[in-house]
Amino acid sequence: MRKKRSTEIAKYYRISQDIVAQIQSGELEAGSQVLSENEIIKKYRVSNTTARKALYETERTGWVRRVKGRGTFVCANTIGRSINRILSFTNNMLEEGHVPTTKLISARMRRKSHSVSIQGRVYTLRGPLCEIVRVRFADGVPMMKETRYISTRLCPEITERNLEG
Repeated sequence: MRKKRSTEIAKYYRISQDIVAQIQSGELEAGSQVLSENEIIKKYRVSNTTARKALYETERTGWVRRVKGRGTFVCANTIGRSINRILSFTNNMLEEGHVPTTKLISARMRRKSHSVSIQGRVYTLRGPLCEIVRVRFADGVPMMKETRYISTRLCPEITERNLEG
């Protein structure tokens, strides 16, 4: 059995990226059906497990939606994100041709620290800090509610900033 080198990209991931590239290029439009597991098996000469993983990966990243008994379909309003760049709601919306807006729900000062547990590890931002709650929109459609915590030690002028943007 050939051992896979750590620099090789898994077959299922390459297939998933092929599907995403077809969506990004416009070759596959929102609502259109992507290749079935059997079609992936034939086209890429892979096992059914690899084909299934490719479709799962593409769905997991939000590009397609699988409908049992019907197939896999391209989602509308997919937002391309790359792990290699800083995630910016505004930039992502602009790149996709949408008009981003923000509505400030609240901005309040907190004296106490804020802690969050991520995968069993606790991260703490020491107070005082500013808690900002906003709703982010694309073309007037609410896309996400976000809560941000900004250290007033690191950003002392935060309360003087326009927090709508």
